[in-house]
Amino acid sequence: INAWIYSLYELNSAVYKCSIGNTADLTGAPHAWDEGWAFYAGSLQSEGGTDGYLGYTLAEKRCTNFQTCGSAGTSGESADRPSKVNRDLLSYYNSGLAHLQAAECADANADLDEIKKLMTVPLVQGTMKYAYYCDPAYGNEGAEACAEGYAFAAAVLPVVDALCDSTAAATIKSNMIP
Repeated sequence: INAWIYSLYELNSAVYKCSIGNTADLTGAPHAWDEGWAFYAGSLQSEGGTDGYLGYTLAEKRCTNFQTCGSAGTSGESADRPSKVNRDLLSYYNSGLAHLQAAECADANADLDEIKKLMTVPLVQGTMKYAYYCDPAYGNEGAEACAEGYAFAAAVLPVVDALCDSTAAATIKSNMIP
């Protein structure tokens, strides 16, 4: 949760630095943007591998579970890497960096909006996987699986809450309860 949020903090900081004219490579927007990628990928990550510990690795691990590996995002084969999410994220990170270096702040912010969406995908996938592994109705029990599911849910539920319309939620709730 912390690295994911800190990655977004750095990306938002980059867009802000751009908006105030600080586009110097070593101290300004591009540097903060690079830090955003670093906190997403981590220092141990190899391209398409599962040897790291941060968001990039999570997307690689979940792509085999949800068949979102490969350039089309339709493969569940571990050899078909990197995942579609990581391919798309790297494309938006590179695009955002180029926009920041050109002082095109609004375009970098648009890239950031797409990055936020894509970074959420592995968290949702992790929540779903461990909710299943934790559900005793399917013969899946275990404190470790439940703890992992809780950690993923703690990361993704605030995002879901921010995106949900309270009026729509009330309508759904009223239709579910007789």
